[in-house]
Amino acid sequence: MTEAKACIDALFIQVGACNPSGVARSIVAMCDAARDGWGDPAVGAQGTDCVRQHPAVRLAVHQLAFLCGVGGVLSVADYDTLMNYCKTKAGAELPECLR
Repeated sequence: MTEAKACIDALFIQVGACNPSGVARSIVAMCDAARDGWGDPAVGAQGTDCVRQHPAVRLAVHQLAFLCGVGGVLSVADYDTLMNYCKTKAGAELPECLR
C-alpha cells in the first residue's frame, strides 16, 4: 500500500464507513505499510510513533472510535489538519467524490 492509497482509504472511511471490522482491517494494513516505509526503500522502516501519528492512521482510528461510541478524540482543527493532509497526499489519485 502506498501512502497515497492509505490516505484515500482513510478519506473513504471518514465519509461513512460503518463496519468496525472493515475499518480495523484497514487500520492494520495502513500501520503495516507505514511501518514498512510505504514500500519505498528510500524511506525505510518506521517506528511506532511515526505510524501512530500518521494522519491516515489517525483519521481511520477516529472513525473506528466514532463507530464504537468513543467521542471527542479530535478537535475540529486537528480533524481539518488530518483531512487536508490526506487530500494533499492523495493528489491526483483522489477520487472526485472525495474532493
